[in-house]
Amino acid sequence: MKPFVVMLLLTAPLCASAGTVGDAIRSGEPVPAGSELTGSADKARKAYTNFLAGSPDSPHRATALRRLADLELEAALQVLEEGGEVSFHQSVALYREFLATYPDDPARDRVLYQLARALDLEGDAESALKQLRELTRRFPDSKLAAEALFRQGEMLFLERRFAAAAVAYSKVFEAHPGSRFEGNARYKQAWALFRTMNYEAAVTGFAGLAAHLFDADSDIVRQLDGFSRGQREMLDDALRATSIALAELGGAAHLEQVFTVSDMPAWGYLFYQRLGEHYLADERFADAADSFAAYARRMPVDAQAPILQARVIETWEMAGFADEVLTARGDFVRAY
Repeated sequence: MKPFVVMLLLTAPLCASAGTVGDAIRSGEPVPAGSELTGSADKARKAYTNFLAGSPDSPHRATALRRLADLELEAALQVLEEGGEVSFHQSVALYREFLATYPDDPARDRVLYQLARALDLEGDAESALKQLRELTRRFPDSKLAAEALFRQGEMLFLERRFAAAAVAYSKVFEAHPGSRFEGNARYKQAWALFRTMNYEAAVTGFAGLAAHLFDADSDIVRQLDGFSRGQREMLDDALRATSIALAELGGAAHLEQVFTVSDMPAWGYLFYQRLGEHYLADERFADAADSFAAYARRMPVDAQAPILQARVIETWEMAGFADEVLTARGDFVRAY
């Protein structure tokens, strides 16, 4: 599993003229991200440790404890990146101490996230999952909630707990619509449903992903040309899985349950097109022709209808069925 996205939670309260960790702790004034404490990270960790040991009643103790835990985590990550043997036990212990000592601290959601991250890196996925669930249960409006839900889905998916993963992914876009995790959550939710062989729900999920990717009020072909490589790969993979699922559900006829004529999205033709191509790859010519023709029958005045109707002719020509070719040509002439 890829490590959690690095969250820089160290908001070292240091004025430009301040020069020690002790000054930083006592000042209580946050500075912009990117500010650095004077001296090495090791010195900073030692200074925070000394401060905590010598200031048991300080009002800044919670801040110092959290920053020390973050420093321990980042130090361990650096060793890991350099290929050394490392333990995240120290950061885990410090985060747990913070949570036990300061149950009402406003930074509790961030500490839960960091603890989950450290536990995951330590190899304790189940405990990490528990912390992420606690975060989303207690802090549903946290800025970290959408990511915490998505990470839950990722961990469950990796453990092949696909039904539970699908639930976690769905909560991302249901509870946090518009978050930066929505597209990936929709994609993985549909795939999780596919892996449970719940093909009907998977098709609905992939349709939801397509609706998220496309702007309903803009030209679909032009949008496709403007997609990033990542968007193209995501859509292509989704259409591939959708075609497999539709084939299991009986083919193009199932799409009548997904889209009515009145609410057929502009990108709906892609589902028929890719299903037909899926059948062509297996030399199931009759099913391929029916898939292409189904869209033209349902949406005869759509700009994509004559293109897919022409694919019917091409399919029968590939199959070498002369009578079907003549029939398909006649259908095309009468319609267009």
